[in-house]
Amino acid sequence: MRGRILVLMNLAGLLGMGSAMGCGDDPYGALVINELAAAGEPNDWFEVHNGTDQSIDLSDYSFSDDLVDRPRRSLFPAGTVVEAGGYAVITLTDAFPGFALGSDEELGIYDPQGNILDSVDWDEGQSPRGASYGRIPDRTGGFRTLYTPTPGGANVAE
Repeated sequence: MRGRILVLMNLAGLLGMGSAMGCGDDPYGALVINELAAAGEPNDWFEVHNGTDQSIDLSDYSFSDDLVDRPRRSLFPAGTVVEAGGYAVITLTDAFPGFALGSDEELGIYDPQGNILDSVDWDEGQSPRGASYGRIPDRTGGFRTLYTPTPGGANVAE
């Protein structure tokens, strides 16, 4: 299975779609990164989607923009809950978490045990100012530039 995921990641990169990777038997697990704005106005942000029929408390979950050297860089804010089938938007500021997303970057989310749940890698130009980088369709689709960002809601194909 891992070999197929790596092939999909490489194919997505060759097609200019960036890459996304879910871990475990289901490559699109219960909690996924669904959309992000690396040149957000006024701040960068990312959105997670809960594909289950139960709410998920993210208080002990974490995220990072450095999957190799600093995994689990920051915990989600205490009390952050993603309702069943819902979305949570995390805004990145100097105060929290103390870093922003770059134009050629990666982002990963981790469960409380430190296992990576999902990650996305994008290249310069795929999340330009005024746009976002998101899955079409929600939760299961590949990532692409979205010229109508939809933080907190379903992504719209253009």
